[in-house]
Amino acid sequence: MKKLFITAVLILALSTVGVYAKQYNYNSSDNELEISFKFGYFMPNGDSELWDYNREIFDFSEEDLNSFVGTIGFNFHLNNF
Repeated sequence: MKKLFITAVLILALSTVGVYAKQYNYNSSDNELEISFKFGYFMPNGDSELWDYNREIFDFSEEDLNSFVGTIGFNFHLNNF
């Protein structure tokens, strides 16, 4: 688990290298492309009737669902609106 955590921290640190804030001017044509990266840790609390019902039917616990997650987003601006 420690190795996985260190790997996730390194990926997060390296993914932010070279990222800078840009002031958007929506009247220009160079703002049409946007790529975003998101990293996190999914940890459900399992505190509801739905979780209680699923624990009766299936053989799992909330800790089985804990994991690191990551997404890459790609946005293309069609117009100013």
